[in-house]
Amino acid sequence: MKTAQTIVIKFGTSTVTENGKFDMKTMRCHISDIVAQIREGRRIAIVSSGAIMLGRIEVGEGEELGVKSLARAGQHILMAKYRDLFDRYKETGIIRGVTEFQFTKDEFVNRYRRWTRVVSQIRTDIAAMLVPVINENDAISNMRTTLGDNDLLAARVALAIKADALIMMSVENSMVKGRGGGYSKVRAKHMVEDAGIKFQVLEGKIPHVIKDAFEGHLRGYDNARNMDIKALRREVQNPRANAYAKLNRQVRKKVMC
Repeated sequence: MKTAQTIVIKFGTSTVTENGKFDMKTMRCHISDIVAQIREGRRIAIVSSGAIMLGRIEVGEGEELGVKSLARAGQHILMAKYRDLFDRYKETGIIRGVTEFQFTKDEFVNRYRRWTRVVSQIRTDIAAMLVPVINENDAISNMRTTLGDNDLLAARVALAIKADALIMMSVENSMVKGRGGGYSKVRAKHMVEDAGIKFQVLEGKIPHVIKDAFEGHLRGYDNARNMDIKALRREVQNPRANAYAKLNRQVRKKVMC
């Protein structure tokens, strides 16, 4: 990661939230690392999950509340948290703030119309010292227009803006189950590596793991080198992985941001 200049960093729900709420302590550390990399001249775009989970906390649960309703309720909360985290750095002159992008598959299908303009705007925002925060538009997507999950969206964004690296921030327990789990990361890995883009999965709950990655000292859940479905399952489910997860939890308690 030392040589990467344009980077897409994807935050999974398991990293962004803790016990159903926005994990401010963890995310404060990650944002400070991102700002430090921007200070060094790197160009960074964020793809973030978490809106549906935050929407569930905001409005509760019920049969009448589908994913779209939860996404609509939670997206503004998610963006407000990112604005709060980045606003503290405005006075430094390193960044001016954040901008919001929400996509469906239509943006990618209509490549020479919508997507070309969107990519141009993302690049324009980064050049203007703004940090793009990107999410799939779950509030309006359907079976025809859904991208599947934000892992695949992050890979598409990395390809579109010609990034040098794609970093996935995840938690070991979320890697082999559910939407955006290990299967999606395998697909995303192959998508970007075929184009020469570096791919890395980092343990999302370890403070300053992004800083360590750029310095060449990885601390976290790193399965990018030999990532395939069977190996992924073995790595997460075997005793060594469980022991490693325990070590991660110890690190989280000791390292404060």
